[in-house]
Amino acid sequence: YQKSLDVNIENDSIIHLYTYINTLKWKGWNLDIWYNKTKDIALLDKSINDYRQNVNYWNTYYNRNLDKNKGKNDGYKTSAICKLSVSLAKKYLITQDSIYLKESFEFSDLIKYTNFSDLKFNIKDVQSILKDDEAFVQNVTSSHPQQELIFIIEKNEVHVILNEDNPYHLSYDHQKFLYQFEDLDLFKDWSYKMYQSKFKKVDSILSLKGITDVTISNSDFNAMLNYDILIGDTLSNNWKEQPYLFHKYNFSYALCVRSFLESRSKKASLPVNLGLTIGDFENDVDLRFSKKLIKSLESNYSSSLAGFFNNLETNNVVALVAHGNSQYTNKEGEIRTSVNRTFTVDDIFDKELSNDFVIVTTCNSNASQMNHSEGASGNFSKAFRYAGAKSTLTTSWEIDDKSNAFIMER
Repeated sequence: YQKSLDVNIENDSIIHLYTYINTLKWKGWNLDIWYNKTKDIALLDKSINDYRQNVNYWNTYYNRNLDKNKGKNDGYKTSAICKLSVSLAKKYLITQDSIYLKESFEFSDLIKYTNFSDLKFNIKDVQSILKDDEAFVQNVTSSHPQQELIFIIEKNEVHVILNEDNPYHLSYDHQKFLYQFEDLDLFKDWSYKMYQSKFKKVDSILSLKGITDVTISNSDFNAMLNYDILIGDTLSNNWKEQPYLFHKYNFSYALCVRSFLESRSKKASLPVNLGLTIGDFENDVDLRFSKKLIKSLESNYSSSLAGFFNNLETNNVVALVAHGNSQYTNKEGEIRTSVNRTFTVDDIFDKELSNDFVIVTTCNSNASQMNHSEGASGNFSKAFRYAGAKSTLTTSWEIDDKSNAFIMER
């Protein structure tokens, strides 16, 4: 690897920056594996040094291409920053030196949404806004070697969990096993595997402390993972009696630490009003139950009926009922508001929003293909939150008009 790096330098200049970045990453990766076998801390230090260089060079490369990298395309494609965060956490666990903890946590967030905001942050900033029964969980997954790092931030304490035992992640073609609700055995298998890999150790810590409100910033490898429907054991043989985690915890999700801090400090700037939008499908699959829902909401709440983008600009709470064409195999999500009108996540990423709550009841509005460098970059929950909406409600499966109207009214 060193020979490859040397060949790429001419007159003290790097000839091909992207090749140099990848070679540095591979060198660090091999040092990582070597350290894991021998536990020689000098090898860990060398890998940290290579990853640091890699991240610095990546910043140069990334900023040169900034115009192409807004929002959904701002992932660190070489993934070295994930490896650096994990390696620094290893150093912290060995030395208990809080400098490594601070660095590891900060890099863990810069993996996600490089351009989100320039908000300064650290662990104490997160702790300052947490209540006694609340925790923030930050997940990072690093590949080659596959390792997962979990920070559990409580008001007065920090826990660091390192999972090096082949942590599971859900590829987009496996999402259907967790969200299809047809084959109970298949659901139980995947739900319990994900619980063991992602939450079992976290669960034991939170249970001991009596914490019930949990905000999670998922790793990109599990960008659409719904912790509510993970199960703590596989003993029950019917759907209703599964030990779903939503019986025990109130889960929320954040894009990253910066978005969590921003959403907690953000002041409402739009009128306190419910804006309603329903798609026009007279000559298509009509939403007849949702039409009744909209009339009910209009009569029971201070609400107005308008076009969706106008609603976003004028109301602090916005609800959209329409048809969604998103799938877990699609690169980006798509919503159809009439036979001829469609918009995609790209139309949302580019906006500047300040809504308190955006509700999107269309099929699969939280679904999109997952990329290891960018996560589920094409789903509407991410797009609305990136654009500035404080909170969202989206769907992880194909929804039925009648049951959707029933649930939403309640």
